[in-house]
Order: sequence, then C-alpha cells, then structure tokens
Amino acid sequence: MRTEQSLGQVFISVKSEEYAAAENLEKALNDAGYTAWWAAKITNGTDWHGNIDAALQSCDCVVVLWSRKSAESIWVRHEASQAIARGIYVPVLLETVDLKDPYSRIQATVVSGLLGDASAPGIRNVVHRVQALVPSRSRRLLERAWDVRWVLASTAFAALTITFLFRLIANAEQQIGAMKEFRKASEEQSRSQMTQLGEVSSTLSANNQTVGQVIEQVRDILSSELDFAYALGIDQRNAGYLRIENLGSGVATVADVSITHDGRDLSSPESKLLLEMQELGIVHFKLKVGQKIPPGRGVALFGIPARHVSNGERCISDKARKDFFERLRISVAYLSPYSQERQTLVWNYKNTNTVRCAR
Repeated sequence: MRTEQSLGQVFISVKSEEYAAAENLEKALNDAGYTAWWAAKITNGTDWHGNIDAALQSCDCVVVLWSRKSAESIWVRHEASQAIARGIYVPVLLETVDLKDPYSRIQATVVSGLLGDASAPGIRNVVHRVQALVPSRSRRLLERAWDVRWVLASTAFAALTITFLFRLIANAEQQIGAMKEFRKASEEQSRSQMTQLGEVSSTLSANNQTVGQVIEQVRDILSSELDFAYALGIDQRNAGYLRIENLGSGVATVADVSITHDGRDLSSPESKLLLEMQELGIVHFKLKVGQKIPPGRGVALFGIPARHVSNGERCISDKARKDFFERLRISVAYLSPYSQERQTLVWNYKNTNTVRCAR
C-alpha cells in the first residue's frame, strides 16, 4: 500500500511463476521511493478480485511483466487493458513474446536474463520509465487540486457568501440596536420637553393678567392718532392746505379712504367739479390704502397754490374756498401698530374742532 512518504504506487501485473522477477522489481522501486503491489500481497481469506480491482484503480502506474505464460493469462491481459485505458501502462518483456495489439503499441523494456539482479540495467530502465510516467508528489497534488478546482472555487465562494451574510446580520443587529437607543433617547427628550412646556404654561397662566397689562401698555405707547390741519394762506408766499397729521407715537397705516363733495365721489370727479376746483386753484393729492404716516409727520390731501391768495386775505374771508371745504366730506380709516381694530378720522367742516387757520 502507498505510504505518506511514497512517491507513488506501482501495480505489478505478473503470473505467479514470475514472482521472483516481481520481487527484484519491487526492491528497485522501493529504493527509488515507490511502493509496489501485486497479487502476492493479498492475505488469505480476503476478496481476491476486490483487492486486485481496488489496487488497480488506486495505483499511479501499472508495470506488466510479459512472458509466454502471462500473455496467455486473461487476468494479466485485463490488467494491461486497464492500464492502457488510463495511460499508465509500462510493458516489460521477461522473454521473447509475440504481443498482440493493443499491448504491443507501446515499446516494451527488455530485461530477459537479468531478473536475478535488482541493480541490473534492465531493472533500472524500468524504474526510469516509472519515474517518467508517475508525477512527483507535488505535481500530483497540483493535478488533483486542478481536478477539483471547481469544487474548491464553489467551496470558497460559499465560505465568502456565508461570511458576508454573517457580517450583514451583525451590521443589521447593530443598526437595530442603534435605532432602539435613538428611539429611547427621543422618547426621553419628548417627555422632558413636555414637562418644560407644562411648567411654562403654568407660569403663563399665573402671570396672564400681568402679561395682558404689559401688552396694553405697549399698544397705548405705540398707538397712532390722526388729525386734520387746515389753512388757506394769507399772502403770496404761503399756500393753503388740508392735510392729515399723525399726532401719536406710532406709525399709522391707511386702511380705507372716502372723499365726497356734495355726494359726488372725488375718486372719479365729474367735469363740473374739476372745473370748480381749477377755478379755485385747489389741487387734490390722492391718499392710498396701505400708505404709512410716521408719527409727527403728515400727508397733504388738498393744496391751494399761493398765486390764488390775495394780499391781506384771511382764511375766514376766503368765502368761495371756504364753501368748497364746507361741502367736503372725508373719512379715513387707519390702523395703529399691534392693533387690528380700525380707527376712523372724519372731516366735517361745520362740526369739526380740528380746523386750524394759518395766520
């Protein structure tokens, strides 16, 4: 049988009459590092044919010792045929034999007359042929590895796949753990925020009246107060006017404007009204919704150029212009800062106390 240190196993096919030649060949093969096996190795009581077939299938080389008797043996020819089929056939002629095809296809080594000497040149030639036919141990390992390359590749791929899956599972478990920690931290933060909101709500409820008072004070401070200013002018250098002034401390925002004259809307005046205003030298300035009037400032609604004012003329004595403004009705709605409630300023010449004449 082959050993771990053996370079290979050689099957010797031989008739029992040539066992002496097989023994000499075995000694030479052992000296060269090979293990030899033939039928004489079979122990009594074992399966004869099973042992031969097993050794024949596992060997690396088959040396057939041809003689006239072995050439007539069915078993020797069978073993030689198996060797030829596997490409490990080494024929040796112990005597002159007329071999038939296919056994004669490969040149046989002649060792006739030299079987009694294990160191004879013929025996050495057989060993050399075995060495040339049987690969070295490392080469055999490489060949076997090459034969099972797909198995090895599949095994390696399966190992890599399993490793990847294990890592994937480990990463997934790690991510799940991180998500649980994040969720736990988020819930704790939410509870903390709700507690803080509750405290703030309680504080605001307790101080609700004080906060309301502060807001009212701020609104009062930043409120706006509009009033009319009116003058006709008294000389060539001074012009008359009717304007709105902001007497408060907050910016006033115009929300709505309505100006009528004897029931006629000044936003689309009739030609007769325009002619009357031209004769009196009165110019109308439009006040737009959304226009802002800063505190301490004013915007003009009507102007009276100075060229229409006579020397020494008093505003109370300018009857025509006075009559025009007496028939004028003005309503201006406005908003103060931080307040959504409208305030309304109304011009009524007869009833107003805000008319001021320039002197």
